[in-house]
Amino acid sequence: MMSTAKKLEKVQTASAIYDYIAVGIFAFPVIVAWHLGVNLQGLHQAMGFTGDFPAFDPLHLLFANLFGAFAVMWSTLRILKKLPVFGLCDGLLRLYYATLMLLYVVVWKTSAILSVFIAVELFWGIWQLWLYFALQREIRNNVSQFSTEPNCA
Repeated sequence: MMSTAKKLEKVQTASAIYDYIAVGIFAFPVIVAWHLGVNLQGLHQAMGFTGDFPAFDPLHLLFANLFGAFAVMWSTLRILKKLPVFGLCDGLLRLYYATLMLLYVVVWKTSAILSVFIAVELFWGIWQLWLYFALQREIRNNVSQFSTEPNCA
């Protein structure tokens, strides 16, 4: 059976690879405009999602590029250094993203296409947080097990 630490490493890696695919495209200036205008806006219209999907001005695209570059670097870090604390940080960040997207959909009537991303962020976030806290419980239990054993001195 795979240890909780190994499971957390695998989930962190899988979520990082997902980020490369889903968000990495935002790091590239010319491609992001095409992706937003053709792919996402086209999907929004084809699926009949409610809410607004505005045109992106150069300043919006700059922030999309910064977001994409951050996601690529954060994903790379999580793949190269599989530290459990990164599972905690990524899980919390994903819950924040999901909450923020939901807020925008509900309050400012942005495209309901975000509901797909909300579901994915909740999936990765909750899974990583569950594994992180399960690992912390295992560590505490192992430490307390050793501290209650009689001293053999």
